[in-house]
Amino acid sequence: MILCYDSWEDQEMSGGRPMIKEKIKKTHVPFRLNILFLFVFLLFSVLILRLGMIQIVQGEDFERISEQTENVTAKSSAPRGKMYDRYGRVLVDNEPTFTLTYIRNQNTTQQERLEVARKLARFIEMDTDKVTERDLKDFWIITRPEEAKAKLSDEEWGELESQKAYQLQIDRIKEEDS
Repeated sequence: MILCYDSWEDQEMSGGRPMIKEKIKKTHVPFRLNILFLFVFLLFSVLILRLGMIQIVQGEDFERISEQTENVTAKSSAPRGKMYDRYGRVLVDNEPTFTLTYIRNQNTTQQERLEVARKLARFIEMDTDKVTERDLKDFWIITRPEEAKAKLSDEEWGELESQKAYQLQIDRIKEEDS
């Protein structure tokens, strides 16, 4: 509470006693601050709408793009250090080995895999002793689809599930077919 006289007239009317007026302090946010809040609200609204558009409307396009093949070349030499015996002879030496990793996409066809394998074969030397009979049979089926299909009758194709039919094809490939 604040005691005050607004004017001499007020003092006379109250009989010389000060009039008690209650001044209530109002907390109002300045107009400029309200405009700033509105501006920030509008900016966040636009941001949320834009993110929604990207995820909902264009999400499938971006997902398809992200699933495409990604080539990453990483070369790093990480020498671990040589180990010597007490006479100064090398016990353990550094020999860098490089690894090539191919991760197949779910939508990759056998023909695309074969094409990638042929491209890589120009750059990679591999010991053929490590190629298994199953690998050779899989390669035979991929490169000769008509002959592979002829290994099963139409009845067998209709009766068997694809996995069992494929296994039966593998079993019926003989060495003379290669």
